[in-house]
Amino acid sequence: MIKLGRALAAGAVASLAAVALAITGWWLMRFEPAVGEAMRRDMLAMLPLPAWIAAGVAAVIGGTVLAALYALAFELVTRRSGWLIGAALGAAHAAAVWLGIGLLAWWLPALAQRVGVELSLLFNSLAAVLAFVAVQVVYGAVVGWLYGTPRHGADAKSLVTWRELFPMEKGAE
Repeated sequence: MIKLGRALAAGAVASLAAVALAITGWWLMRFEPAVGEAMRRDMLAMLPLPAWIAAGVAAVIGGTVLAALYALAFELVTRRSGWLIGAALGAAHAAAVWLGIGLLAWWLPALAQRVGVELSLLFNSLAAVLAFVAVQVVYGAVVGWLYGTPRHGADAKSLVTWRELFPMEKGAE
């Protein structure tokens, strides 16, 4: 159905690129005075190096597995792949995750208080929002570019047949 090996390889490469971009964005945001001050006192600033390495490994593993869902979208929804379609999926993914984080903060306020500075940056800093979206768009673009041509081409027969159902005469319903 999907090219799983190709999808996982694309996901691994894209995850490495996304993690590198996220680290770069995090480092660059420190130079904005208000954001830099907030980042020096947040919970992430207190994490030891092994925890940062574990987070990076978890992001690469998660991104590798997530590429299989992108492959399903390439095969069954768009029936095309490429960097532009992948970037569009990445933008949609960024919006869904961003809104999901907001909902989790609303539903779990005790957890949100523990990471309040991070949430404040993610929802109140344009630089942080743009960096978050850029990471997801780059991830999607790399996955779409490396996935290659889907097995289910645009000219393949659809499994769904559209049938019009015309209304009956009045009163026969």
